[in-house]
Amino acid sequence: MAENSKPIIKILVIEDDEIQRRILKEMIRHLARLSKYAFHTKLVSTGKKGLHMAISFKPQLIFLDVHLPDISGIEVVRQLARNKMLEDTLVLLLTADTSEETAIAGLSAGAKDIIFKPIRETELAIKMANLLELARKRQTLDEMNAKLREEKEIFSKFFSNEIMDQILKDKDFSKLGGINTFANILFFDLRNSTGLAEKLGADEFAKFLCDIFENITNIIYANYGSVNKFTGDGLIATFGCPVVYGNDAYNTIRSALKIRDFFEIYNDSRSELFIDPIKFGIGITSGKVFAGNIGSHNRMEYTVLGDPVNIASRLESLTKIAQTDILIDGSVRDILENIINVEKTDFSNIKGRIGELDIYELISINEEEAVKSYIDTGQVTYDNMEKIGEINYF
Repeated sequence: MAENSKPIIKILVIEDDEIQRRILKEMIRHLARLSKYAFHTKLVSTGKKGLHMAISFKPQLIFLDVHLPDISGIEVVRQLARNKMLEDTLVLLLTADTSEETAIAGLSAGAKDIIFKPIRETELAIKMANLLELARKRQTLDEMNAKLREEKEIFSKFFSNEIMDQILKDKDFSKLGGINTFANILFFDLRNSTGLAEKLGADEFAKFLCDIFENITNIIYANYGSVNKFTGDGLIATFGCPVVYGNDAYNTIRSALKIRDFFEIYNDSRSELFIDPIKFGIGITSGKVFAGNIGSHNRMEYTVLGDPVNIASRLESLTKIAQTDILIDGSVRDILENIINVEKTDFSNIKGRIGELDIYELISINEEEAVKSYIDTGQVTYDNMEKIGEINYF
């Protein structure tokens, strides 16, 4: 390997004895010929000079004499630790003092190893190799952590931080399959999206959708829900899976009403491009669903399946005919009977399903009853999450 193609390791030698400095310099120069690294070495004679050089030079490896004329090598290590330089710099102490006290003091201060004088090139080579391998593994770990942070940031586009942290604790979450669990499903869909797309053009319509979905997903996350998937001009959100909070129906309803509030504000200040107010439909139900990963081991997707999913979708479609924005079925109304204000509709059948349903238009939340039922009883809500502690994870 050509010298200029080798990765460079910066080394700082802090040694007051001139003869020892020369010996170390020659040893390092000789080892450089055999190493896969190229060594860029600087030498200083005092602890204070060493500290200044360490800050400006930023070496990966420091050879540090314990006994220096101004401050001790152990104090130099402590100063490096205070400046948080030991996170990126490995310190190897040099000393003729073989006492246990010196070794303990140096290693406790943050040094990685000790070489006793007189220095032997073989021992130096072995300890240098060990330290450089440690540095390489640390760099690899840092790169892995950076990748994990990047992947977590991508993951956060689909789940709130609280839910994401719970998911990452579960080793089985990335496996195919899932469980049958109780969940609350929210279907959201924009009205007249075809006409809007035609009027705005592809680029402007895409920007419009991104703006809308940015706000809606923030509302869902703030109420401890998950965005399961986007459906072009709509989305599916789940509450109670993958994380159970104990008051997920309440959080679902609260999200729907906050979305209604958002569109009222949006329409009041809408662009000149929109002559008519932007309208939407939401369908909400609850029940047993399959929640888990489907697909293959190479490509999988977390999803929810089951009758409640279909009902929520049909309720959302029914909002057009019912000329309202939010419809729920009897399952949600029964859970939140004293907490929500609703009006029963004249509809009882939905497309593709045999059997009648009680279908209600959602008006508002009775906040006083919500406080009694959830906050005062210690269940998790948007307003008191920090006071509760651990949540139930299926």
